[in-house]
Amino acid sequence: PETALDPLPPVDVGVFARPFVAVVVDPRAAGPHTLVALRALHRLLDSQSLVPVSADAPHMFTVALEPLTKGILNCKFEQTDAGADEAVEMAIADLLALVVQLDRRALKTETFMDAFNTVFVTRNTFVHSPALCYHFEDVLTSMCKAVFGDLETLKDLEGRLLLEFLVNQLLQTPLVNGIDEASREARLAHDA
Repeated sequence: PETALDPLPPVDVGVFARPFVAVVVDPRAAGPHTLVALRALHRLLDSQSLVPVSADAPHMFTVALEPLTKGILNCKFEQTDAGADEAVEMAIADLLALVVQLDRRALKTETFMDAFNTVFVTRNTFVHSPALCYHFEDVLTSMCKAVFGDLETLKDLEGRLLLEFLVNQLLQTPLVNGIDEASREARLAHDA
């Protein structure tokens, strides 16, 4: 069971990823420490020094992607300054995108949607520099490409949920230059 001293996910991420995830989920860790842990995980996965758990893993340095993603989604850190905090947010988004690109099918549907929604909400909720906003958009695009480029059928649950999410976002966005009363009301409701 999860305790205050052991905030790791109930299913183990793997012996080699465990110390990094422990820092990521520790609320006492300062932003720069969390950033180092997130970037280290990204580099290890990107260079294939750590590989997803599977029967055909090329070596024993493996990581379970579902608990890793849950750990990333439960990232807590002591905020220090705006620039360092944005770097942590970017590292979270980058690592979530990499996990989805590596093997999105290793994630539960809810976990995948939580990952996508986290990046989407971070992009749209907080005030960021334009460069960071564009970066988040690139991350969201890469996640969409990973899902839609890998659909087995149109009944693929992740693809359907992602498409529904995107359509709902479009439907909730009012016309920018609408001149009628309905457009003005929609814009006011959207901006509220």
